[in-house]
Amino acid sequence: MAGGFLPNLRRAVGVVATFSIVLAAAACSTTSGSGPADSSASGQTPLSTPDSLPPKQGDDITPTDYSDTNNWLYVDTSLDKKVDIFYLYPTVWERQGSESYLGSLDSNSPTSIRGNAPSTFNTQATAYMPAGNVFAPYYRQMDVQWTLTLPAADQDAYLLGAPYTDALAAFKYYLEHYNNGRPFILAGHSQGSNVLKFILTNYLGEHPDVYARMVAAYIIGFSVTQADLDNYPHLKFAENRTDTGVIISWNTEAPDMEVKNPVVQEGALAINPLSWTRRTQTVAAALNPGSRIFNDDGTYVDKYDLCDATVNPERGTVNCSTVNPDDYVIGDGSLFPKGVYHGMDYGFYWHAIEQNAVARADAFTAGA
Repeated sequence: MAGGFLPNLRRAVGVVATFSIVLAAAACSTTSGSGPADSSASGQTPLSTPDSLPPKQGDDITPTDYSDTNNWLYVDTSLDKKVDIFYLYPTVWERQGSESYLGSLDSNSPTSIRGNAPSTFNTQATAYMPAGNVFAPYYRQMDVQWTLTLPAADQDAYLLGAPYTDALAAFKYYLEHYNNGRPFILAGHSQGSNVLKFILTNYLGEHPDVYARMVAAYIIGFSVTQADLDNYPHLKFAENRTDTGVIISWNTEAPDMEVKNPVVQEGALAINPLSWTRRTQTVAAALNPGSRIFNDDGTYVDKYDLCDATVNPERGTVNCSTVNPDDYVIGDGSLFPKGVYHGMDYGFYWHAIEQNAVARADAFTAGA
């Protein structure tokens, strides 16, 4: 990662494989394969109800101070690309004991946001480095096991509390102090994508001059729906490999899924990450430029011919039919059922994402 700094990076790879499989799941743990159902078996403190609920939309919330470099996970100091990447990590923390439902940035412990975010950065954000200069803030986030049990309106209210307050403050600071007018890509996964969607609908809708510099938004591992496009007409969903100013989104599943996927909303849209179209034809695994599967020690294996991709318009997802669902179960399967490949939205199509970000960046700068 030459050319950038990670102010609090102590363990850049310590739990990479765990979090490449357990991203944004209630089963997040530093013990690979552990699940949320038995906290005592994994050595975690049994959960109890916190004394108070976290702040939500409309409350007076003080944002994290992004003039403090310790509150940035990664800042690219090389600036050798024409395009920037603003990246938000997915859920990398689960509450323990009587902790708040909101994860803080006050701890550097191995189970904290700061302790785990660098590892997840390594599995996801590095895919964008050939395309742009990467900037990634630390931001507070919600405990996913609690949040996903709430009605949709309440989920939004809490995510629009401290997580969005931090992310928006970081994005504004980035624009003012780091961006220098360059085009940018938004990129995230799961909770990070959810929060980025609020930046798209709210801030960028109110600042068309900034939105005009957006190359694309990779809202992976969360839903972008037709209702979102109808309600916010400035937003456009991607239709091909190099269109710009667009949203790219998918959630990966096995075929023939009927159970609920907690990150797939009604009316969700999906693009095929191998053909970069919304057509329903299957793209064979032989045409996948490469999956990247991370190991516990932070090393990885690039696999070819592993994953095909088919858009499933009925569910609004992308189906992968060429892997064994038993190999990619998140935790005990209680939150993300078997066949929901949420932890592999990036890994299955890692090199396709890498190549596409470059292609869209090149297309945008060529037309600038």
